[in-house]
Amino acid sequence: MNFNILKSENKFFDNPIGTSGLSKPEFDSFINYSRHLYSYNKSYGEEYIIELLENKLSEFHETKYCISMCSGFWAIALTIDSLKIRNRSDIILPSLTYRRLADLVSWCNLKPRFCEVDKISLSINPSSLDKLIDDNTSLILGVHPIINTCDTKSLKKIADINKIPLIMDSVESVFEKTFDGRVGSQAKAEVFSLHASKLINGGEGGYITTSDKSLYDHLVSLRNYGFLKNGMGYNTDGMNAKINVIHACMALANLENLDKFIKHNKKIYEVYKKRLKDIKGISLLEFEEGTRPSYKNVVVEINNYWPLTRDETIILFNKNNILARKYYSPPLHKKEMNYPYNPANLPITESLSKKFILMPSGFQIRENDIHRLCDFLILISKNKIK
Repeated sequence: MNFNILKSENKFFDNPIGTSGLSKPEFDSFINYSRHLYSYNKSYGEEYIIELLENKLSEFHETKYCISMCSGFWAIALTIDSLKIRNRSDIILPSLTYRRLADLVSWCNLKPRFCEVDKISLSINPSSLDKLIDDNTSLILGVHPIINTCDTKSLKKIADINKIPLIMDSVESVFEKTFDGRVGSQAKAEVFSLHASKLINGGEGGYITTSDKSLYDHLVSLRNYGFLKNGMGYNTDGMNAKINVIHACMALANLENLDKFIKHNKKIYEVYKKRLKDIKGISLLEFEEGTRPSYKNVVVEINNYWPLTRDETIILFNKNNILARKYYSPPLHKKEMNYPYNPANLPITESLSKKFILMPSGFQIRENDIHRLCDFLILISKNKIK
């Protein structure tokens, strides 16, 4: 391989193109929601906005309840802490996933136990999960991958048989559905993010969906200093994990524009799909149309015909203002951890973690950007960049 291509001083793109969604709400819509903060007394206006957001999201996900939170982190952490089986040590999760997920579950005083993923879907392999369950298993944390969805039906069946609570990290699958129904309505609880890089951009925030009334009441109390929803008393546990009402207004405004965002995302995806067919050595991970995808993310696979390794490709991309990222690499079981965990041998996960790239996409990207990027890929494939 000719490493001179990594030393060019000129950037292929003058301005960076990245992987984050960063969808902007209609300004007038955002202001109209914000007016409620001035139309009533401050406390009532905030309660109205937050309740409106939660009602819209529970309807959107076809679930009974929604609990908004200040961030996706606290949404997952408080859900884990609420549902884990006490006096058991382990939580089972995939290793090919978000780089801080193991840190988060350790914060909840559980030991990560990593399971293998499926070669095609890149999500939890149900057979691998089933083999890991024992008397130490406190919780199962399923994760929808960045492209397509997890086999939640199989995970739920395994969880029910073993009487282990199942939580889904559904951060990357807000709009999708599976053959078992809408994402958000399938597990004991499902967790989402309203971060600026997500499909529903609230600037920051997160939320949990569930149809379990007791879990709903408990989580509402936890996020609100321990006070009960009806104002009658309080729990011994509690913190301030309430969503900022300005973030709630922004999420409401962006929720109105989902169809526009998804239409844009699909156009970007279709350009990738058309152009990458003719470039040897790199292939697109295609969406399963039956899952009703949002097309927000674009992932490609590098194979043996590509002249660079995946990591060399990332270096070259970043040097040329193409802010692509490795797809979940290194896998969590290979990451340095300063807390207890269960060692794992996951050859499929390790192999897959070296192959994939998360490509530029989202509402800030234009079709011409992708055409230009694919021209760049052609030059790499022919070793013409010096």
